[in-house]
Amino acid sequence: MAARKAASRPAPERIRLVLLIVVLLLAWAGMGYRLVEVQVVRAAEFEELGLDQRLTRRSLAPDR
Repeated sequence: MAARKAASRPAPERIRLVLLIVVLLLAWAGMGYRLVEVQVVRAAEFEELGLDQRLTRRSLAPDR
């Protein structure tokens, strides 16, 4: 019988590629989570904050 070839490690390029893909997927997942949090979960809070920043009342002394 022929001797079985011992399991060899994957090429460094392949490991690097898989690691890069995993990191990119995690980054996209993190950005997606943050987008949903800001746009959906905390939308009312940011809407109120924006309204408070735009609408202000000031008493101005009249020029005479």
